[in-house]
Amino acid sequence: MRRLAVYPLAALLLLAVPPALAAPEKEHVVKEGETLGGIANRNGVSASALAKANALKEPYNVRVGQKLVLPGSGKAPARDNDRTGDRDRASGSAIPVSVSEYVVKEGETLGGIAYRADVARIVIIEANGLTEPYDVRAGQKLLIPRQRTHVVKPGETGFDIAYKYGIAFDKIAVANGLDPGAKVKAGQKLVIPALTRAEDKPPAYKGGPAPVAPPVPEPPAARFRWPIVGSINQGFNSLEAGKGHNGVDIAAEAGEPVKAAAGGIVIYAEFEKSRFGNLVIIQHDDRWHTAYGHLATITTKKGASVKSGEVIGTAGSTGIATTTEVHFEIRHANKPIDPVDLLGQPK
Repeated sequence: MRRLAVYPLAALLLLAVPPALAAPEKEHVVKEGETLGGIANRNGVSASALAKANALKEPYNVRVGQKLVLPGSGKAPARDNDRTGDRDRASGSAIPVSVSEYVVKEGETLGGIAYRADVARIVIIEANGLTEPYDVRAGQKLLIPRQRTHVVKPGETGFDIAYKYGIAFDKIAVANGLDPGAKVKAGQKLVIPALTRAEDKPPAYKGGPAPVAPPVPEPPAARFRWPIVGSINQGFNSLEAGKGHNGVDIAAEAGEPVKAAAGGIVIYAEFEKSRFGNLVIIQHDDRWHTAYGHLATITTKKGASVKSGEVIGTAGSTGIATTTEVHFEIRHANKPIDPVDLLGQPK
């Protein structure tokens, strides 16, 4: 692509640090047609935490007019797992609402962190997949679930919004009582559901052979490979959101195989009509993602587990491409990174 195209690339499941927002509601009155899961999503909490905060039992039905206490509201049920009290174990200043990931410091407890972040302890537990006794260790990274909102800008699509916040649009739609296929409108205010992550943890050490230290993470450059070999038609130029080119366009022959830059899970594999045509997005470990646009065909599907070098499609010119090429992006925590900085020039 010879001309500088506009690529806001605010589209699926590339994690972003959320902006500071007003506090979520404290109590919710159930409306006609609402479900426990939808209410939980709209208020940035898990359905199980909401059920527990209100002593609900299976099948967790709610009724119109019922008042539900929201975890984190400060009301009695919200912190039922903290028998000793969050306030007594908190140290340091409040954790700003703009912080969505927190690194545990020496001597800190989960209860103290929850109190300073003003997020219910049970919500942090579920977001991070913690198990009893819910101990945290210095240096451990905790996801702090925050409710976020977004006002739709002119020309913005649901795809753009989903990509920006790292949440599939069907989840955003559920949180706002919308049909997943509905179009968003400029000026519309959307609730963005909170992110959760259940990390794999080693079993508790109970004696016997000393536990093996976890492997040192490999550098990013060792994780990725070029999806195709060719000259770069258009380079990386990541300006402020929506005004740059957050990847590279690699010249290719029509029908040439396009390969996964690293192993991971396919989180998007369909036609994106606004810019990229046939588009594949792969989620890798440690909040890394890669994207492959303008494909002629897609040979994988959403939810598939792919290996590094596995063919995921063929090169083409779908979308707004003016020549056969592959638009390729690498992102970490939704921050675009020039692939050439990691991999050098494609050879």
